[in-house]
Amino acid sequence: MLAVVQIMFGQFLPGDDYFELKEDIAKLVINLILRDDVLKVLICLVRIDTFEADKDLRNKYASLKGV
Repeated sequence: MLAVVQIMFGQFLPGDDYFELKEDIAKLVINLILRDDVLKVLICLVRIDTFEADKDLRNKYASLKGV
């Protein structure tokens, strides 16, 4: 998809504008793909990957809960 954008707009836009256009398209694609169930699955996978850090954070939260 980015190759099509490069062919269509790359020759007309200066470097910074083209870079910003690519960033905007990337954000749009991410927002379209990462919705609802897919986002929940990714969050669960990240939590599994960082279980020890998550456990440490829960312990710190529990100790500060009564303050």
